[in-house]
Amino acid sequence: MFINSLLDLIPYSIKIPFHLIVDYWHSLSDEELKKLKSIKKNKRFIIMGVPEHGNMGDQAIVYAEEAFIKKYFDCDVIEISKNSYRGNKRKIKKYINKEDVIIITGGGSIGSLWKNEHNHIVNIIKSFSENQMIIFPQTIFFKECEEREIDKFKKILMKNKNLIMCLREMNSYNFAINRKLLPENKLLLVPDIVLFLNFTNNLGRKYNQKSCLVIERNDKEKTAEIEKIEEKLECTYKVNKSDTVIRHLRVTKENREKELLKLIELISHSGFVVTDRLHGMIMSIISGTPCIALDNSSKKVSGVYEFIKDISTVKLIKDKNEISEINFKKMIEEPRVYNNTNIIKYYDNLAQAIMNGMLNKN
Repeated sequence: MFINSLLDLIPYSIKIPFHLIVDYWHSLSDEELKKLKSIKKNKRFIIMGVPEHGNMGDQAIVYAEEAFIKKYFDCDVIEISKNSYRGNKRKIKKYINKEDVIIITGGGSIGSLWKNEHNHIVNIIKSFSENQMIIFPQTIFFKECEEREIDKFKKILMKNKNLIMCLREMNSYNFAINRKLLPENKLLLVPDIVLFLNFTNNLGRKYNQKSCLVIERNDKEKTAEIEKIEEKLECTYKVNKSDTVIRHLRVTKENREKELLKLIELISHSGFVVTDRLHGMIMSIISGTPCIALDNSSKKVSGVYEFIKDISTVKLIKDKNEISEINFKKMIEEPRVYNNTNIIKYYDNLAQAIMNGMLNKN
């Protein structure tokens, strides 16, 4: 609390380097190493690359990963944050056993779009090549000119004989298959892990039919169309704006669920959502809230949409002109439920692949 308050007083020009100092301080004060030392159970799941920033899409991924592990496996789960990994890599390696299952948290981190995140994943793969390792559902995005980077990544993947990589949409899955990043039986098509969650039974049904929540990106994946759509909607609806990123918030295992539920509640109280964020769309789905989604530069929104396109309260559009074709009244009045029966089978398959790997680990 004190650190977050202090950040608000710091000029923007020095805020970024200050964040680096704070992150390093967090890495030195973490309790994660104590857990690695103290939990002696034979099989453990170690989730690597856990973020501490306020991107609630990334936090929802970790939350869903733990829910997935809890459902299918009777094992201890230990989180290792990105900051702790950077500051304590040698100690972490010392206390991880060869029997531990390494989980690389999912997202849109592989490729050239977010190079620091990609390099972090590469480092983990190289550092724990003897362990059974699962890369949870990811999007891959390399530029066409980056053949050398693709080949280098492939060689690193191939060195771990106990690695399974999950891709969360067909573009990434086909890319991995066509480039033979791993043998086909090691590549799984699995929807974004947050679709594993379902909050529709836990939320109140109070919502304003005349309200619209716009959840928009503010980075290099942003689409320009969302602002034009917002202008059109303002004529009929009360438009509120939000984001799935909460600036200057440090999220840990202790406050993750609380912060995630606050955002889910905000979404569920709206008549409908318009978003160009993948997890803006997914959080709308898992809360039963009608949603109009736009694609982003890496096409991950449209890719994941293919899994849920039969849900009547979710529509993917390409531009502002398609807004006039949508029956908002019908969407808003649809039952606010999320039926994930057709999606659960993908997670069942992933759980079975992990179990097989635990039995057949080289």
